[in-house]
Amino acid sequence: VRTDRHPWQIKSVEFNLNAEYSRLTGTVGFSDEADQWNRRWELRASTIENGVERILFSAYLDSVGVHAPMDVDVTGVRRLELSVRLADDSPLSAGPSTNYPTVWANPILHE
Repeated sequence: VRTDRHPWQIKSVEFNLNAEYSRLTGTVGFSDEADQWNRRWELRASTIENGVERILFSAYLDSVGVHAPMDVDVTGVRRLELSVRLADDSPLSAGPSTNYPTVWANPILHE
């Protein structure tokens, strides 16, 4: 998980796709161990092109048990970033070591 490019309210991981895939499918949601934080979270799939973030997928979730299907066109994407962030600007009281309660389930890259 990379945190150096973002403020601590965002956690992300990056993958090299090398423009070899057409779609990413799966489900996003909260882990079963997540606390009910009364916060709204954004789960995002994006890529950086010429220094500009292009959002490919975004889902907003705010309670345990809620999930969203994901079907993302990744045609031509060289680097894919999956991130989770607070949907508002309010800081977490627990600080930067807080575990973010989200899951990217059954991710499949399709050629």
